[in-house]
Amino acid sequence: MDLSPLVVIGASTGGPAAVESLLRLIPMPAPGAFIVVQHMPPNFTGALAARLDRVSALAVREARPGDRPEPGQALVAPGGFHLVLDGHGRVRLSQDPPVNFVRPALDVTLLSAAPRWGSRLVAVVLTGMGRDGTAGSLEVKRHGGMVLVQDPAEALIASMPEHVLASGAADRVLTVPEIARVLAERV
Repeated sequence: MDLSPLVVIGASTGGPAAVESLLRLIPMPAPGAFIVVQHMPPNFTGALAARLDRVSALAVREARPGDRPEPGQALVAPGGFHLVLDGHGRVRLSQDPPVNFVRPALDVTLLSAAPRWGSRLVAVVLTGMGRDGTAGSLEVKRHGGMVLVQDPAEALIASMPEHVLASGAADRVLTVPEIARVLAERV
């Protein structure tokens, strides 16, 4: 099966505003399918998905087991669950232990997506505390994908982008509007 390009966006502290700003700028037809991994507890990600659906041209909703990422759609990892993409490109929700002290964790999603999507995968690491996204970004690079990080100077909390930068996995360091522009051109 031919997979459409996949953009996996990860964020923590300050993330809802950054994700909203980014998704507002995604042109239609969308340049691929999107997954949002925002560090949030249960009962908050549904409201986030509804808000993103209202402000974005993308169809945004919480992910459900068996979903397949589709162009023009953004799936939000539900709070309290890791979003895993299986070997068939379908969503599996897991309550395995937290990774990097969080669930959902960006690393879990990226590590599962990289082997299947390869060069058709783009990781976007936005504002946030901690190092979530670093191991996954290295795996994305190993499989030929692209890694974009929010400029730490623009991020509310710079830890997540800075850890990816320090690992050497980042292809580009950009502002949120620049990330949207690269996605429209590259994906």
